[in-house]
Amino acid sequence: MASKGYEDDGEAPSKALAKVGLEDEEGGVVSLVAERKPAPSEPSEVDLTLAKGREAVSKLTQYVNRVLNVELFDFFDEHSRLFEQNPDELESGQGESLEQYDVFLRYERIIMEKLDAFVEEEGYGDIAEVFDVVQRACVEDKKRAEEHTKKLMEHLQAFQQQLAAQIRTHMIANGQADPAEEGKSGEVGGADAKADAKEGGAESNPLAEPAKASKVAWGEKGGPGGGGDDDFKGGGGGGAAAAP
Repeated sequence: MASKGYEDDGEAPSKALAKVGLEDEEGGVVSLVAERKPAPSEPSEVDLTLAKGREAVSKLTQYVNRVLNVELFDFFDEHSRLFEQNPDELESGQGESLEQYDVFLRYERIIMEKLDAFVEEEGYGDIAEVFDVVQRACVEDKKRAEEHTKKLMEHLQAFQQQLAAQIRTHMIANGQADPAEEGKSGEVGGADAKADAKEGGAESNPLAEPAKASKVAWGEKGGPGGGGDDDFKGGGGGGAAAAP
């Protein structure tokens, strides 16, 4: 017995497949077998550390939130009145009573029991192991973020250099001055101008010559005749000792 399909009406396989959209543009029959995708690469040790840390944080946060806001609601409601006091009472020594401390010890014991239950439920050795997993994930996450930021800055610098090169090429093509050469000439011109100002500053200063003449008249160390202080003490070519 012939199966129902293209054999019943005598159509060729390609025509029958074309009816259901399984023939390509060149008349070939499209394969019904899906192409095999490459297998995903195995996660690295860092990936596993980050995944485990994020999972621990998520589960611990949800667990503690449920404990504090649901399971301990009646406990807080019953004992909160003991801690309703103003700051002045705490500073004067009226607060922190033995009754308050007893309630705190009960609260601490309940929290530790809840954390132990979480540790056992999630398969950890103790609560310290949970925090260690979270800490290692934080360290690896910080390293990865720093590496990502470094690569991002490198890409940004490369983009800036590429953009500057394109602008330079566009300006040269339009007959404008090369900004790179123009910047170099500006630096050279600025240095020459500073050197000229330094060399010619004294000559162009109208106070330079009178100051120079005064220096010669009074000597290098001061005092008429160039004798300095000794002239005023009686030595040298002029001064108090030479006066009549």
